[in-house]
Amino acid sequence: MKVLAELGPFDPVLEASRRGVLFGADTSRQVAPLMNEVQQAHGVRRIELFMMIVGLLSRAQDSQLLASPSYLPDPSGYMSAGINKALAYIRENLTKSFDEADLAAIADQSTGAFFARLPPPYRHVAGTICETPAHQSRLPDPDER
Repeated sequence: MKVLAELGPFDPVLEASRRGVLFGADTSRQVAPLMNEVQQAHGVRRIELFMMIVGLLSRAQDSQLLASPSYLPDPSGYMSAGINKALAYIRENLTKSFDEADLAAIADQSTGAFFARLPPPYRHVAGTICETPAHQSRLPDPDER
């Protein structure tokens, strides 16, 4: 890595991630509690946890690649998905009023189906669309369903 040479051992993990990586039970057991904690952590603790995860993944001996070297993901297909349309709508309309039903309609799904299919990275922030005075819509917490 150009910015921080010490992260160089993580380069192969990032490269392998293009093909998908399945880490073994030992690595998973070590990383899982850190992943859980990093979701709630703030400030320096969050960076510390991230670096611990990076270290464990870069030293993992129990991983396997999921796709062949010739696999080339086509990201253009992702933007046609309903959820991505709804996420783009949120980004472009944060100051406008909209609710859960609007987002589900944009995704061409029922409200329940939309939030059930929301990708994991967005589930963490699904409690609130934004905190601006112009928009105070609350999204259902996936853990409350």
